[in-house]
Amino acid sequence: MNIKPLLLALSLSLTYVALTEAAEQIVVPGGLANTEGNSASADLFRTSATTFQHVFAASEFAFLGAATGRIDGISFRLDGDTGQGFTGIWPGISLILSTTAQSPDSLSPHFGDNAGPDSVEVYGGVLGIFAQGGTSPRLFQITIPFTTPFFYDPSRGNLSMIVFTSPGSVSIELDAQLAADDSVGRVFGDGLNGAVDTLGLVTRFDVTPVPEPSTIVLFLISAVVVLPVLLKHAKHRFF
Repeated sequence: MNIKPLLLALSLSLTYVALTEAAEQIVVPGGLANTEGNSASADLFRTSATTFQHVFAASEFAFLGAATGRIDGISFRLDGDTGQGFTGIWPGISLILSTTAQSPDSLSPHFGDNAGPDSVEVYGGVLGIFAQGGTSPRLFQITIPFTTPFFYDPSRGNLSMIVFTSPGSVSIELDAQLAADDSVGRVFGDGLNGAVDTLGLVTRFDVTPVPEPSTIVLFLISAVVVLPVLLKHAKHRFF
């Protein structure tokens, strides 16, 4: 019986499990996962083209600790105080993430000033939306699954999100929170500059913690060292 492939597969599987943690669903502003926000906004999906930027405080991602978070998608929900629903294709959307040194409540009206050099377009194209009515708060039904993940390290700064949307057939009222000195701020308009306030769309992030490179190296070294020992002992027992 040749047990070498089995031991190799076992070793690699254990390494993979150790390095991979479960995805987290983080709702920002914090505390609103199951609570309706105190405001609403139709400034992201509307009947005219828009540029919409949020800056989220790094503190909202404190659960990552020293790890980096791989963000694979975001979701919004309809405002619970309306009976609105929407099913259809939004004709165009581009979403860009980056880190930024700007604070959520002291943003520049110039969108570019609030974005960092590590900007990545994580989604671009048409977007299918199926969002129906329900009890308040609504479910997070407006989901944007990223085609390119963004690796976010909170130690590098706050998180900037810029969204460019094409005109749609209706304006969609999304749940939001309006509070001063909180963890979210925005700039919105239709050009290079926009209006600034402290409103934040209630946003859910799909985040998977990724270990530090040093941790990965240790696991790889462990696999290189341990696997030959396992094979040596297996040889004496089975071969």
